[in-house]
Amino acid sequence: MAAHYISKKAFLGMAMVFIVAIASLAGCKSKTTEGERTTQNEKIAICIGGAPGIPVLLAHEQGIFSKEGLDVTLKKYSAAPSAFEGLFAGACDMAAVGETPVVMKSFERRDFSVLATLATSDDATRIIANKERGVQRPEDLKGKRIFVHKGSTNHFFLELFLQKNGLSAKAVTLIFKDEEDVSEALTKGRIDAFAGSQVLINEPRKALGDKAVVFSSPGLCLITANLLAMNSFIREKPHAVKSVLSALLKADEFIEKERPQATKTVSLALNINAGDMAGILDSYRWNVVLAQRLLLSFEHEAQWAIKTGQTKKSEMPNYLDFVHVDALRTLKPEAVTLIK
Repeated sequence: MAAHYISKKAFLGMAMVFIVAIASLAGCKSKTTEGERTTQNEKIAICIGGAPGIPVLLAHEQGIFSKEGLDVTLKKYSAAPSAFEGLFAGACDMAAVGETPVVMKSFERRDFSVLATLATSDDATRIIANKERGVQRPEDLKGKRIFVHKGSTNHFFLELFLQKNGLSAKAVTLIFKDEEDVSEALTKGRIDAFAGSQVLINEPRKALGDKAVVFSSPGLCLITANLLAMNSFIREKPHAVKSVLSALLKADEFIEKERPQATKTVSLALNINAGDMAGILDSYRWNVVLAQRLLLSFEHEAQWAIKTGQTKKSEMPNYLDFVHVDALRTLKPEAVTLIK
């Protein structure tokens, strides 16, 4: 039989082919790893507090952000105005807040924009008081100490409510110093009443029990919950902005079509009775839009701020400069009815 052998030259050739093949496989692995890194969910931090944060919270709890390619961290605050301040302090990339803090901040700086209105309501704010402090009717608030977050939507509502009931801000003592534990402040008598969203009065109402009296005034003023970001973030991360808005559009749809599950999810996340949460959700219209009425609300509240001395400025800003329409218009053109 003929001997089978491989020449040295042939052996070296085969070795080179083997090395090239191994290198190619390594290169493919390296490319795959790099591709995996580029498709990792983008990290975003959003500041929330009170009712304006409900759609954001729902999108987070239901995993909607993750499905949009986002890794969202929620920074939770006691109230929306504090969440808004968190945005300027660099704690987050976006914040959910009512329209009044936006107006107040517009007199100071112009480096932020509203990306969308997440919800609207004309019956979202309440005033809770301790009956043992002599409050049974709205008129009984005269001379009482009322805590409210200064420059908040609730502050705007409170002054309109007092005026409607024959009182003025001067007829009461407004407490602006932040009360970390409103329930304790009410039960201990440091304050007589508190103006806040239904989400914020939930714990104080539990603490007071049958001593609580709650006032509302449907139709008194329109309240909006809005998503904002710094202009620099909008310029640098346009894809992230669209992804967040896309997730919130889906959260809005979830609230509309899966109300029982949405109620359960948010009530557990906020530690609010499901029945109470159902009432809160029913008091808002959950719809991601940019409508002309938002500008009208801004202007109305800016006039209030100037007239009542909430700001030292005497001229109203142009609120068209505080709205970014492109991202939402790309996702849902019919949601943008604001004329810019």
